[in-house]
Amino acid sequence: YCWAHAREWSEPAVLQRLENLGLAGPILVTVGTPEKLRRFLDVNPTIPRDRIFVDDSDGYDAFKAMGFGKLLDRVPESIETLGLRIPGFDVGTAFNYITNVAWLSPVRSLAEGVPEGVTLLGGTFAFANGRLLH
Repeated sequence: YCWAHAREWSEPAVLQRLENLGLAGPILVTVGTPEKLRRFLDVNPTIPRDRIFVDDSDGYDAFKAMGFGKLLDRVPESIETLGLRIPGFDVGTAFNYITNVAWLSPVRSLAEGVPEGVTLLGGTFAFANGRLLH
């Protein structure tokens, strides 16, 4: 899902529209390691390398400070309220995803159970003139 989100925000038409509106961005933040981010960018070359950053701190403090929460922090009323959708990957993108997702997942080598990095949720902020809009 995050692959689709990052790709959608990196489409040339989207980047041009943001520039036309006087908005800087997107600025993408993820959890993991610099090595995993480099590999992610290698298999997703349309994502601008100067607009994506990785929080590789022990507790993912910078990412958590954005306040999106974790998977299942709140129990959804129904499956429909989750807002999940199937990414619209073409065959090549789907193959790239399947062959890289396990390696790219934010899993620490000594983690037991479901790794914290996998449970962290992301989201989107919109800023204009230093002010949070959304």
